[in-house]
Amino acid sequence: MPDQRRSYTRSLMAPRIEYTSCSNQGLVRKRNEDAWLELALEDGGHVFVVCDGMGGHAGGNIASQLAADSIGEWCSASTEEPEKQLCSAIEAANRSILERAASNPELHGMGTTVVAIHLGLDGACTVAHVGDSRAYRLRHGRPSQLEQLTDDHSLVGRFVREGTLSAEDAEMHPYRNMVERALGLDQPLEVELRSLATDPGDRLLLCSDGLSSEVPDDEIAQILEVEDVDEAATQLVDAAMAHGGRDNITVQVIELGLNGGQSDKATGGGRLARLWASRKRFRFG
Repeated sequence: MPDQRRSYTRSLMAPRIEYTSCSNQGLVRKRNEDAWLELALEDGGHVFVVCDGMGGHAGGNIASQLAADSIGEWCSASTEEPEKQLCSAIEAANRSILERAASNPELHGMGTTVVAIHLGLDGACTVAHVGDSRAYRLRHGRPSQLEQLTDDHSLVGRFVREGTLSAEDAEMHPYRNMVERALGLDQPLEVELRSLATDPGDRLLLCSDGLSSEVPDDEIAQILEVEDVDEAATQLVDAAMAHGGRDNITVQVIELGLNGGQSDKATGGGRLARLWASRKRFRFG
């Protein structure tokens, strides 16, 4: 059975959002090495995180949980701007994993991917990621417009971006699960960032590759149209299982309510419009 977290609605003074998380071990793996975080900040913002422990490495489940916990602790105490906050939190998580591995030889080589979202009161969204866990957005009223907000930091992902491998061939490539960046592997760590505005009714999806490597994007988009976020999350996990369930599967579905999150038009081309599609990379040394 899926490890189904609660569906939670927050309105009060903040833009109304509804979210849920769902995770499953899958049909092949002996344990679930994914971890996740749902965090409501004191300023009314939210942070969401999905981590995928490195399969085949010792302590993958420890690395992913360390990362989620460390990011939560940092963001709870931080007053930094969202971009800096997420980057600092991920770097702190990287240090925690490296320090734990150094203190225990049995954990040497453990690592994890991470994808994280910060949602602000003004509707601004900041996405940070390392590895091949993904973030998507489904635009309200446009069911065919599913946008992948992250680029996979994987060998085949790089080949696709360089034009030497098609997206279709990448799905069957024998090294499709080989990541080129992850927490716990080394320093410096390069974190990729993207900032964007949100519209009321947008749905955001964070997931491990147990979903994205099994379920085609058009099927993901169709399921995300399901009205209830709890049901949408459950159906996404079920779809990954139906396609083989060869890896752990974790999803977070976040919906911005119709009374929350201003669009670019509503702000008259202000801060949110300037943030639109801004993409940065941060390197820590």
